[in-house]
Amino acid sequence: MVGFSGFMARWWTHAKSQGTESKVRQGFALAWVLNVAWNPLFFGAHEAGWALVEILTLFTVIVALARQGWSHSGSARWGILPYLIWLFVATSLNGFVVWANP
Repeated sequence: MVGFSGFMARWWTHAKSQGTESKVRQGFALAWVLNVAWNPLFFGAHEAGWALVEILTLFTVIVALARQGWSHSGSARWGILPYLIWLFVATSLNGFVVWANP
């Protein structure tokens, strides 16, 4: 998450200079809400199926944000990679839980 925060901070600075700050803000807010919502859905409500839908949406949003911001900062692009890897692992584990518990 630290790498993602650094990525977003650098991209946000670039977006301010380009006049696209509100689009970046909306994408970041959506990613934050989805990130926060997964834990209570998966662990609290024990709704692994809905949590899988939610984390797939989060993964898609993060990939979209990363693709849009990739060219704006050389060092920030590598900061997002660990978060994407973690999301892939978490999504895979969530998918396994759904598959193993029909």
